[in-house]
Amino acid sequence: AVAAIALALVIWWPKGGGADTLDPGLHAVLPFGVEGSPTPGSLDGAAAARHLGRAMGFWRDMRLVELMRARGAIDQHGAVRTLRDALAIARSLGAGRLIWGDVWNRGDSVEVHATLYDVRTEREERAATVVMAAEVTNIGPAFVALSDSLVLGELREPDAARAARGTRVRQAFLQYEAGHRALAAWDLVGAEEASRAAANLDPDFAQASLMWAQVV
Repeated sequence: AVAAIALALVIWWPKGGGADTLDPGLHAVLPFGVEGSPTPGSLDGAAAARHLGRAMGFWRDMRLVELMRARGAIDQHGAVRTLRDALAIARSLGAGRLIWGDVWNRGDSVEVHATLYDVRTEREERAATVVMAAEVTNIGPAFVALSDSLVLGELREPDAARAARGTRVRQAFLQYEAGHRALAAWDLVGAEEASRAAANLDPDFAQASLMWAQVV
């Protein structure tokens, strides 16, 4: 009887990596490709992914595959040389979103291009690029900008953009930005609903609470 149960478990246990096993809220940031002629101390693909993952980790509701899990999946699959490789590794991790790109060494500058993919459909959802001087040692701000472009998208309201570090809850900020868009369209009801949602998602988001008080 025990053997029969074990056999049944083997038969019915779902295979990993299928579309039905992917978590759409889980993001895999994998080592980038490197193009051009790297110089000693230049940014490599693994470092680019590490810096970007650290910047994305600012958002408490942005779930990322742990670095050690990603390394283990890469060791099992092999090096990430193509988008097909990256998507296969993301699937093996159960991640519904993949962030992958390229580091271009252009002599006196370095260009980092990153793309957010839907792993199930294999389609691009958003892309962003940052360029920095090759000799820059403090590259953190560049990766914060790259992260915000991927995580938040294009911010159409300058007043909202200035509050991007007023909260660590991504959805709260997106609601706050939606409130600003509603105000710009003289939609006070929409502004009240969005600012209330932002304040409820993060009670410590002072700018959202202030907007809510102003439009009620």
